[in-house]
Amino acid sequence: MSSAAPAQPAQDAQVRSDEQTDPSADANTTNSQLERDSDWSEHVVKTAAEPSPTTAAEAHLGARELSTMPRRTAEDFVELVPGFQSVQHGNEGKGHQFFVRGFDAVHGADVEVRLEGIPLNEPSNVHGNGYLDLAFLIPEAIVGVDARKGTFELRQGPFATAASLDFELGIPGWERGVRTLYEVGSTNRHRLAVTLAPEEGSRGTFAAAEALYDDGFGTNRQTRRAVAIARAHLAGDDELNLSALFAGYAADFGLPGTLRLTDVRDDAIGFYDAYSTDTAGASLRGLAALRLLAETSMGDIDAHVYGLGRRLELDENFTGQLLYPDRGDRRLQREDSWTAGGWARWSERLAATLRLSSLLEWRTVWASQSEDQLSPTGQVWQAARDLDFVEHLGAAGLSVDWSPLAWLRLDGGARLDVVGLDARDELAQASGEQWFVALSPRIAATFFAGLDWTFFAAYGRGLRPPEARAVVTPDDPQSENRDHTRYGGGEPELTRTDNAEIGVKWTPVRQLAVSLTGFGVWIERESVFDHVSGVNVELNATERYGLEAVLGWQPARWIDLAVSATAVEARFVDSGEPVPGAPRLMASARASLFHPDGWRAGLAARAIGVRPLAHGAQAAPLGIVDATLGYRWRWLQLDLQVENALGARWREGEYHYASWWDRSQARSQLPVIHYVAGTPRTVRATLSAWF
Repeated sequence: MSSAAPAQPAQDAQVRSDEQTDPSADANTTNSQLERDSDWSEHVVKTAAEPSPTTAAEAHLGARELSTMPRRTAEDFVELVPGFQSVQHGNEGKGHQFFVRGFDAVHGADVEVRLEGIPLNEPSNVHGNGYLDLAFLIPEAIVGVDARKGTFELRQGPFATAASLDFELGIPGWERGVRTLYEVGSTNRHRLAVTLAPEEGSRGTFAAAEALYDDGFGTNRQTRRAVAIARAHLAGDDELNLSALFAGYAADFGLPGTLRLTDVRDDAIGFYDAYSTDTAGASLRGLAALRLLAETSMGDIDAHVYGLGRRLELDENFTGQLLYPDRGDRRLQREDSWTAGGWARWSERLAATLRLSSLLEWRTVWASQSEDQLSPTGQVWQAARDLDFVEHLGAAGLSVDWSPLAWLRLDGGARLDVVGLDARDELAQASGEQWFVALSPRIAATFFAGLDWTFFAAYGRGLRPPEARAVVTPDDPQSENRDHTRYGGGEPELTRTDNAEIGVKWTPVRQLAVSLTGFGVWIERESVFDHVSGVNVELNATERYGLEAVLGWQPARWIDLAVSATAVEARFVDSGEPVPGAPRLMASARASLFHPDGWRAGLAARAIGVRPLAHGAQAAPLGIVDATLGYRWRWLQLDLQVENALGARWREGEYHYASWWDRSQARSQLPVIHYVAGTPRTVRATLSAWF
């Protein structure tokens, strides 16, 4: 579709206009001067008044909003997107659990995430299909987040069944130069970071590094990590740009698991304690990429080639000794993978009212994964998985952006996805190979009704590829009597999702935008994560219907306000029962202050309503407020971040399943509420200096 074209000029493609100018660089800067700054003026239009190009629900967060909001990792930025929420059922370093449009997307099964177009979801990951871990992205090096709900654009690929996100890297204009920051926190947090970005020349060039140690707020929540990320402009001019991106990441972290709510209420264990004190995880990642942006007589080209190396290790126990009373349910998951891929997007304006866009994309994943059952003290007593696989994901697409009338724009196209799986399970002595093909239409219409009203309508199909384990079949026909179910990865089929949306946006003045969106989502085979078995259980068809309302307002040049609310019903088609894990109501509010005199402040509030759980239970509603305050004077800046500012004692993640931890009690298969504690009030202070 039209959005598949390069969104920015080639020379400064990596940095949007709202990141070019520092309104606090000169304490004497006046509002009239800011009015005359075209970069700053364009930022106002983007954040407050410009209709989204495809749907009313599309959103962009710029560097100014991100820099004033509390954050520990890049995953905290997801909560700032209207209609998105995330919770953590592990620790900082393990992937979050995402909620959007009635989906419990677990660790990324239904939310596609890219880094400037590079896909980050890990297909067939040992911990969950589509697994995401964004801790390798340094918050100070993120200048934008693009969010698309539904699957309506040509660029949205596998795992974009509910939504997609794209992170943009760079250093905003007011933070360029050499910056060193040191952060300390009330959880014995110590973080040192350095960013380097030339004040002259290409604004796409930067480097950033960080080192972190944090004890965490409770038992077994320690975190250590080291990250380096850099991009260099290699060659080019206004019509052609070639750049290289590199990243390296290493982390280890405790994994406290969940607690039985009844044990906490009976004072058998503390609210922030853990049953296991030595379970932990480790993560390694390397990334290298080349990107070419070009404006030619044949159209605009955006091309990317990349390579990824990955190692993940998770030692967890969610059920105690329920499944294996004598030896314990603790498990150790490992995965090593390599990914090579690339994509190219081409766009050409054939006439004043007609643009043609196309894309080609391919990636191949080579992975080796294992899972071992451990005793409570960490000794291996049984191998549960030993799998090698190769997974291919390719796509080709074509779309047309046509404006036949001044008040009407039509986007229409289709995407052809190809998925190939070749897997070998050493435990089952079984292998398999299978290919899948899916054609996904994507159409949208935009009506410019005048009087500051814009109406939108869209339909699109998304997909989730099957796990590699799903194609494994026994090599030996004589082994048909063996039980292979524990090696299975579900049905070897693509999961398709149909999304439909209508919306309206009202912009009575440039500083105010109000949008209302109604949506429906139909998925043919629902997937629900089961904490007892540790796999995604495939169920029958579901449907979701909802409304989303968003208000954005800039009462002054240096203030951004936003409020959003999403209500959705997610139910199984046959039974009418609610889909477990999917919140019915979510709301958020944020206020961002970025004053020319150097003051910065942010307030972010979020709420999740009652959430249905498995077996008829419900998770309690929650509401959290975070705040920041900072001041910059010339080359020094001091920031204060307060997480959970009201000091709520809240259960961030809640689940309903059976477990057995107390050996003095009778073993029972009856499910009970388990939870992961949310952070108590924590305070972080950061001192930054520019050289």
